Amino acid sequence: MSNSPSSAAMRGRPGAKNDSPQPTSPPSVSMRTMVQSKFASTTAVVTLRMRTSPPSVERRRNRQPGVRPRDSARSEVCIRTSLAVKLSDSSLAILPRMVEGNTRRVQRQSLPDLVIESLLTDVERGTIKPGETLPPEAELAAQFGVSRAVVREALRSLQVHGVVEIVNGVGSVIRPLTSTPLATYFSFATRLKDVSTIELLEVRRGVEVEVARLAASRATADDTANLSDLVDAMGQETGDPGRYAELDTAFHLAIARASQNAMLAHLVEAIRIPLRASIERGLDVWIDAGHIDTVQQIHADILTAITSRDPARAISAMDYHFEQVLLMIEGRLARPGRLTDKL
Repeated sequence: MSNSPSSAAMRGRPGAKNDSPQPTSPPSVSMRTMVQSKFASTTAVVTLRMRTSPPSVERRRNRQPGVRPRDSARSEVCIRTSLAVKLSDSSLAILPRMVEGNTRRVQRQSLPDLVIESLLTDVERGTIKPGETLPPEAELAAQFGVSRAVVREALRSLQVHGVVEIVNGVGSVIRPLTSTPLATYFSFATRLKDVSTIELLEVRRGVEVEVARLAASRATADDTANLSDLVDAMGQETGDPGRYAELDTAFHLAIARASQNAMLAHLVEAIRIPLRASIERGLDVWIDAGHIDTVQQIHADILTAITSRDPARAISAMDYHFEQVLLMIEGRLARPGRLTDKL
Protein backbone atom coordinates (compact mmCIF):
# COMPACT_ATOMS: atom_id res chain seq x y z
CA MET A 1 0.00 0.00 0.00
CA SER A 2 2.93 2.30 0.52
CA ASN A 3 3.67 2.32 -3.24
CA SER A 4 0.10 3.11 -4.22
CA PRO A 5 -0.62 6.49 -5.67
CA SER A 6 -1.79 9.16 -3.30
CA SER A 7 -5.50 9.63 -2.82
CA ALA A 8 -5.21 13.12 -4.26
CA ALA A 9 -3.70 11.71 -7.46
CA MET A 10 -6.34 9.02 -7.70
CA ARG A 11 -9.10 11.60 -7.46
CA GLY A 12 -7.58 13.32 -10.47
CA ARG A 13 -7.65 10.20 -12.71
CA PRO A 14 -10.71 9.24 -14.70
CA GLY A 15 -12.32 6.10 -13.33
CA ALA A 16 -10.15 6.03 -10.24
CA LYS A 17 -11.84 4.90 -7.05
CA ASN A 18 -11.27 6.36 -3.66
CA ASP A 19 -12.73 4.37 -0.79
CA SER A 20 -11.37 6.59 1.95
CA PRO A 21 -14.08 8.65 3.66
CA GLN A 22 -14.36 12.19 2.41
CA PRO A 23 -14.41 14.82 5.16
CA THR A 24 -17.46 17.03 5.12
CA SER A 25 -16.77 20.71 4.79
CA PRO A 26 -18.86 23.85 4.57
CA PRO A 27 -19.17 25.79 1.30
CA SER A 28 -15.85 27.20 0.14
CA VAL A 29 -15.91 30.61 1.76
CA SER A 30 -12.95 32.87 2.39
CA MET A 31 -13.60 35.81 4.74
CA ARG A 32 -11.13 38.58 5.48
CA THR A 33 -11.93 40.99 8.31
CA MET A 34 -9.69 43.85 9.32
CA VAL A 35 -10.52 45.99 12.31
CA GLN A 36 -8.32 48.93 13.07
CA SER A 37 -8.76 50.41 16.51
CA LYS A 38 -7.54 53.74 17.85
CA PHE A 39 -8.48 54.65 21.40
CA ALA A 40 -12.25 55.14 21.78
CA SER A 41 -12.74 55.92 18.09
CA THR A 42 -12.81 52.69 16.13
CA THR A 43 -12.92 52.23 12.40
CA ALA A 44 -13.79 48.96 10.77
CA VAL A 45 -13.04 48.01 7.21
CA VAL A 46 -14.87 44.84 6.48
CA THR A 47 -14.47 42.91 3.26
CA LEU A 48 -16.59 39.86 2.64
CA ARG A 49 -15.86 37.87 -0.46
CA MET A 50 -17.39 34.60 -1.63
CA ARG A 51 -16.71 33.05 -5.02
CA THR A 52 -18.84 30.81 -7.16
CA SER A 53 -17.94 29.14 -10.44
CA PRO A 54 -19.79 30.05 -13.62
CA PRO A 55 -22.61 27.61 -14.55
CA SER A 56 -20.67 26.33 -17.60
CA VAL A 57 -17.72 25.36 -15.42
CA GLU A 58 -20.05 23.63 -12.97
CA ARG A 59 -21.65 21.59 -15.78
CA ARG A 60 -18.25 20.46 -17.10
CA ARG A 61 -17.14 19.65 -13.58
CA ASN A 62 -20.22 17.56 -12.89
CA ARG A 63 -19.72 15.58 -16.12
CA GLN A 64 -16.15 14.59 -15.21
CA PRO A 65 -15.91 10.90 -14.28
CA GLY A 66 -15.21 10.34 -10.63
CA VAL A 67 -16.24 13.84 -9.62
CA ARG A 68 -19.25 14.03 -7.37
CA PRO A 69 -21.82 16.62 -8.53
CA ARG A 70 -22.21 19.46 -6.10
CA ASP A 71 -25.39 19.62 -4.16
CA SER A 72 -27.32 22.80 -5.00
CA ALA A 73 -27.90 23.53 -1.34
CA ARG A 74 -24.14 23.75 -0.85
CA SER A 75 -23.45 25.90 -3.88
CA GLU A 76 -21.30 28.89 -3.16
CA VAL A 77 -22.91 32.30 -3.18
CA CYS A 78 -21.23 35.47 -4.47
CA ILE A 79 -21.37 38.57 -2.36
CA ARG A 80 -18.74 41.23 -2.09
CA THR A 81 -19.29 44.04 0.34
CA SER A 82 -16.75 46.69 1.21
CA LEU A 83 -17.67 49.17 3.88
CA ALA A 84 -15.87 51.67 6.04
CA VAL A 85 -17.83 52.92 9.02
CA LYS A 86 -17.20 54.37 12.42
CA LEU A 87 -18.13 51.65 14.86
CA SER A 88 -20.96 52.29 17.29
CA ASP A 89 -23.20 49.99 19.30
CA SER A 90 -25.17 49.01 16.20
CA SER A 91 -22.80 49.93 13.38
CA LEU A 92 -22.37 46.36 12.13
CA ALA A 93 -26.12 45.87 11.96
CA ILE A 94 -26.06 47.19 8.40
CA LEU A 95 -23.87 44.34 7.15
CA PRO A 96 -25.66 41.68 5.08
CA ARG A 97 -26.74 38.62 6.97
CA MET A 98 -25.59 35.48 5.17
CA VAL A 99 -27.51 32.25 5.63
CA GLU A 100 -26.36 28.99 3.96
CA GLY A 101 -27.79 28.90 0.48
CA ASN A 102 -29.56 32.25 0.95
CA THR A 103 -28.85 35.99 0.94
CA ARG A 104 -30.80 38.85 2.47
CA ARG A 105 -30.77 42.24 0.79
CA VAL A 106 -30.25 45.31 2.96
CA GLN A 107 -30.93 48.97 2.36
CA ARG A 108 -27.76 50.57 1.07
CA GLN A 109 -26.58 53.77 2.68
CA SER A 110 -24.20 56.19 1.06
CA LEU A 111 -21.04 57.22 2.88
CA PRO A 112 -22.34 60.78 3.48
CA ASP A 113 -25.49 59.29 5.04
CA LEU A 114 -23.35 57.16 7.37
CA VAL A 115 -21.35 60.21 8.43
CA ILE A 116 -24.58 62.16 9.05
CA GLU A 117 -26.04 59.33 11.12
CA SER A 118 -22.91 59.09 13.24
CA LEU A 119 -22.79 62.84 13.91
CA LEU A 120 -26.49 62.93 14.81
CA THR A 121 -25.93 60.01 17.18
CA ASP A 122 -23.13 61.97 18.87
CA VAL A 123 -25.48 64.96 19.27
CA GLU A 124 -28.21 62.71 20.67
CA ARG A 125 -25.82 61.19 23.22
CA GLY A 126 -24.48 64.58 24.23
CA THR A 127 -20.98 63.89 22.91
CA ILE A 128 -21.43 66.98 20.74
CA LYS A 129 -23.54 69.78 22.23
CA PRO A 130 -25.38 72.66 20.52
CA GLY A 131 -23.04 75.60 20.05
CA GLU A 132 -19.94 73.43 19.80
CA THR A 133 -17.73 73.49 16.71
CA LEU A 134 -17.09 70.26 14.84
CA PRO A 135 -13.51 69.20 14.03
CA PRO A 136 -12.09 70.36 10.66
CA GLU A 137 -13.00 68.45 7.50
CA ALA A 138 -9.61 66.73 7.31
CA GLU A 139 -9.89 65.47 10.88
CA LEU A 140 -13.44 64.22 10.35
CA ALA A 141 -12.38 62.48 7.14
CA ALA A 142 -9.59 60.66 8.98
CA GLN A 143 -11.90 59.81 11.85
CA PHE A 144 -14.52 58.23 9.60
CA GLY A 145 -12.09 56.76 7.07
CA VAL A 146 -13.64 58.63 4.14
CA SER A 147 -12.61 61.40 1.77
CA ARG A 148 -12.99 65.09 2.53
CA ALA A 149 -15.54 65.30 -0.29
CA VAL A 150 -17.77 62.84 1.58
CA VAL A 151 -17.48 64.88 4.79
CA ARG A 152 -18.19 68.09 2.88
CA GLU A 153 -21.36 66.61 1.38
CA ALA A 154 -22.53 65.39 4.79
CA LEU A 155 -21.98 68.81 6.38
CA ARG A 156 -23.77 70.54 3.51
CA SER A 157 -26.80 68.29 4.04
CA LEU A 158 -26.80 68.99 7.79
CA GLN A 159 -26.63 72.71 7.03
CA VAL A 160 -29.64 72.52 4.70
CA HIS A 161 -31.65 70.78 7.43
CA GLY A 162 -30.72 73.41 10.01
CA VAL A 163 -28.55 71.14 12.16
CA VAL A 164 -25.21 72.75 11.33
CA GLU A 165 -24.29 76.37 10.67
CA ILE A 166 -21.16 77.14 8.64
CA VAL A 167 -19.47 80.15 10.25
CA ASN A 168 -16.61 81.84 8.39
CA GLY A 169 -13.39 81.65 10.33
CA VAL A 170 -14.93 79.28 12.88
CA GLY A 171 -16.12 76.15 11.09
CA SER A 172 -19.19 73.95 11.35
CA VAL A 173 -21.20 74.74 14.48
CA ILE A 174 -24.05 72.60 15.83
CA ARG A 175 -27.09 74.86 15.97
CA PRO A 176 -29.39 74.95 19.00
CA LEU A 177 -32.93 73.71 18.54
CA THR A 178 -35.08 76.49 17.07
CA SER A 179 -38.33 76.91 15.16
CA THR A 180 -36.56 78.17 12.02
CA PRO A 181 -36.73 74.93 9.96
CA LEU A 182 -40.44 74.55 10.77
CA ALA A 183 -41.13 78.20 9.99
CA THR A 184 -39.35 77.82 6.65
CA TYR A 185 -41.55 74.85 5.81
CA PHE A 186 -44.82 76.60 6.72
CA SER A 187 -43.83 79.80 4.90
CA PHE A 188 -42.90 77.85 1.77
CA ALA A 189 -46.13 75.85 1.93
CA THR A 190 -48.24 79.02 2.03
CA ARG A 191 -46.28 80.55 -0.87
CA LEU A 192 -46.95 77.45 -2.98
CA LYS A 193 -50.64 77.69 -2.07
CA ASP A 194 -50.50 74.08 -0.87
CA VAL A 195 -51.56 75.26 2.59
CA SER A 196 -54.11 78.03 3.06
CA THR A 197 -54.29 80.56 5.86
CA ILE A 198 -57.41 78.81 7.15
CA GLU A 199 -55.57 75.49 7.33
CA LEU A 200 -52.70 77.03 9.29
CA LEU A 201 -55.14 78.67 11.70
CA GLU A 202 -56.86 75.32 12.21
CA VAL A 203 -53.49 73.80 13.09
CA ARG A 204 -52.77 76.69 15.46
CA ARG A 205 -56.16 76.25 17.08
CA GLY A 206 -55.49 72.61 17.89
CA VAL A 207 -51.99 73.33 19.17
CA GLU A 208 -52.67 76.50 21.17
CA VAL A 209 -55.77 75.16 22.90
CA GLU A 210 -53.58 72.41 24.36
CA VAL A 211 -50.84 74.95 25.09
CA ALA A 212 -53.32 77.05 27.10
CA ARG A 213 -54.38 74.01 29.11
CA LEU A 214 -50.78 73.15 29.97
CA ALA A 215 -49.93 76.77 30.79
CA ALA A 216 -52.83 76.93 33.25
CA SER A 217 -51.27 73.96 35.06
CA ARG A 218 -47.57 74.72 34.69
CA ALA A 219 -47.06 78.49 34.45
CA THR A 220 -44.65 79.96 36.97
CA ALA A 221 -45.09 83.26 38.79
CA ASP A 222 -42.67 84.87 36.33
CA ASP A 223 -44.72 83.49 33.42
CA THR A 224 -47.99 84.94 34.67
CA ALA A 225 -46.35 88.30 35.47
CA ASN A 226 -44.99 88.49 31.92
CA LEU A 227 -48.39 87.61 30.44
CA SER A 228 -50.07 90.28 32.54
CA ASP A 229 -47.58 92.92 31.38
CA LEU A 230 -48.18 91.98 27.74
CA VAL A 231 -51.96 92.23 28.04
CA ASP A 232 -51.62 95.66 29.67
CA ALA A 233 -49.32 96.81 26.85
CA MET A 234 -51.77 95.51 24.23
CA GLY A 235 -54.51 97.59 25.82
CA GLN A 236 -52.40 100.72 25.19
CA GLU A 237 -51.93 99.94 21.46
CA THR A 238 -55.45 99.16 20.25
CA GLY A 239 -55.21 101.92 17.64
CA ASP A 240 -51.98 100.65 16.06
CA PRO A 241 -52.49 97.34 14.19
CA GLY A 242 -48.76 96.77 13.62
CA ARG A 243 -47.75 97.28 17.24
CA TYR A 244 -50.78 95.38 18.52
CA ALA A 245 -49.85 92.43 16.26
CA GLU A 246 -46.31 92.39 17.69
CA LEU A 247 -47.62 92.30 21.25
CA ASP A 248 -50.25 89.72 20.32
CA THR A 249 -47.50 87.48 18.92
CA ALA A 250 -45.42 87.93 22.07
CA PHE A 251 -48.46 87.07 24.21
CA HIS A 252 -49.15 83.78 22.43
CA LEU A 253 -45.47 82.82 22.45
CA ALA A 254 -45.30 83.57 26.18
CA ILE A 255 -48.24 81.23 26.77
CA ALA A 256 -46.47 78.54 24.73
CA ARG A 257 -43.32 78.91 26.82
CA ALA A 258 -45.41 78.82 30.00
CA SER A 259 -46.58 75.36 28.93
CA GLN A 260 -43.01 74.19 29.71
CA ASN A 261 -43.04 72.20 26.46
CA ALA A 262 -40.25 73.35 24.12
CA MET A 263 -41.62 71.47 21.11
CA LEU A 264 -45.03 73.09 21.41
CA ALA A 265 -43.38 76.50 21.82
CA HIS A 266 -41.36 75.99 18.62
CA LEU A 267 -44.45 74.82 16.76
CA VAL A 268 -46.51 77.84 17.84
CA GLU A 269 -43.74 80.22 16.78
CA ALA A 270 -43.17 78.45 13.45
CA ILE A 271 -46.84 78.54 12.45
CA ARG A 272 -47.34 82.13 13.60
CA ILE A 273 -44.55 83.65 11.49
CA PRO A 274 -46.19 83.07 8.07
CA LEU A 275 -49.52 84.28 9.49
CA ARG A 276 -48.18 87.68 10.55
CA ALA A 277 -49.58 89.51 7.51
CA SER A 278 -52.99 87.87 7.90
CA ILE A 279 -53.11 88.79 11.59
CA GLU A 280 -52.38 92.46 10.83
CA ARG A 281 -55.07 92.55 8.12
CA GLY A 282 -57.52 90.99 10.56
CA LEU A 283 -56.72 93.58 13.20
CA ASP A 284 -57.38 96.32 10.64
CA VAL A 285 -60.83 94.83 10.07
CA TRP A 286 -61.54 94.62 13.78
CA ILE A 287 -60.36 98.18 14.43
CA ASP A 288 -62.43 99.56 11.54
CA ALA A 289 -65.49 97.66 12.78
CA GLY A 290 -65.00 98.86 16.33
CA HIS A 291 -64.38 95.34 17.65
CA ILE A 292 -60.82 95.77 18.93
CA ASP A 293 -61.96 96.32 22.53
CA THR A 294 -63.74 92.96 22.46
CA VAL A 295 -60.61 91.32 21.03
CA GLN A 296 -58.63 92.82 23.88
CA GLN A 297 -61.14 91.42 26.37
CA ILE A 298 -60.73 87.94 24.85
CA HIS A 299 -57.00 88.09 25.54
CA ALA A 300 -57.68 89.29 29.08
CA ASP A 301 -60.00 86.31 29.62
CA ILE A 302 -57.27 83.92 28.46
CA LEU A 303 -54.89 85.54 30.95
CA THR A 304 -57.43 85.22 33.78
CA ALA A 305 -57.91 81.50 33.08
CA ILE A 306 -54.16 80.86 33.18
CA THR A 307 -53.41 82.94 36.27
CA SER A 308 -56.31 81.32 38.14
CA ARG A 309 -54.92 77.90 37.18
CA ASP A 310 -58.17 76.79 35.57
CA PRO A 311 -57.29 74.46 32.64
CA ALA A 312 -60.91 73.97 31.54
CA ARG A 313 -61.53 77.72 31.36
CA ALA A 314 -58.21 78.21 29.54
CA ILE A 315 -59.29 75.66 26.92
CA SER A 316 -62.63 77.45 26.38
CA ALA A 317 -61.04 80.89 26.25
CA MET A 318 -58.39 79.95 23.67
CA ASP A 319 -60.84 77.94 21.56
CA TYR A 320 -63.29 80.85 21.46
CA HIS A 321 -60.46 83.19 20.47
CA PHE A 322 -59.64 81.08 17.41
CA GLU A 323 -63.31 80.65 16.56
CA GLN A 324 -63.54 84.44 16.24
CA VAL A 325 -60.28 84.69 14.27
CA LEU A 326 -61.45 82.05 11.77
CA LEU A 327 -64.79 83.79 11.33
CA MET A 328 -62.98 87.07 10.72
CA ILE A 329 -60.60 85.53 8.15
CA GLU A 330 -63.52 83.89 6.34
CA GLY A 331 -65.29 87.25 6.19
CA ARG A 332 -68.22 86.10 8.30
CA LEU A 333 -67.42 88.07 11.45
CA ALA A 334 -70.46 89.44 13.16
CA ARG A 335 -69.96 91.53 16.26
CA PRO A 336 -68.22 89.01 18.56
CA GLY A 337 -69.92 88.26 21.84
CA ARG A 338 -68.03 88.54 25.09
CA LEU A 339 -66.40 85.30 26.12
CA THR A 340 -67.70 85.68 29.67
CA ASP A 341 -71.24 85.34 28.29
CA LYS A 342 -70.36 81.98 26.75
CA LEU A 343 -68.63 80.33 29.71
